[in-house]
Amino acid sequence: YPLRPPLRRGDGRAGLLSIETLDERGHPTMVWRSGELVSVRVTVRYREAMENPVVGIMLRTRIGFEVYGTNTELEAVNLGPCAAGDIRRVLFSFRCDLCPREYTLTAASHDPDGALHEWLEDALAFTVVDSRFTAGVANLRATTNVERGPTT
Repeated sequence: YPLRPPLRRGDGRAGLLSIETLDERGHPTMVWRSGELVSVRVTVRYREAMENPVVGIMLRTRIGFEVYGTNTELEAVNLGPCAAGDIRRVLFSFRCDLCPREYTLTAASHDPDGALHEWLEDALAFTVVDSRFTAGVANLRATTNVERGPTT
């Protein structure tokens, strides 16, 4: 999918080549089903040598509420040294326990100190669907029981 983020920033030492949303079979899709195992794949090309760059993602609602974010540093994944021209594909996999609605995906490459190589704000929009409507953003999959009290 073409990357046309409303905000792109960074010093250009790396470029995000692609951001993909994948279903539980690993196929590209813009629609996730709530409860399924999904992935986000970010492909980065480094234009300069770097010791240990960090790649991260952020999921937001369409109104900008931050739902979930992580990165390789938080996940204790070391990309290792990268030479100019190296490409890294980073796969973030998780259960999509989100309520049905539209979301956006931001991705970035940066130094461990936070200096941005490239940040693509709301680069993709995707939709979460479910067989039933739930409110909010976290699909907690509640079960509901009724107990009858003693009669008086």
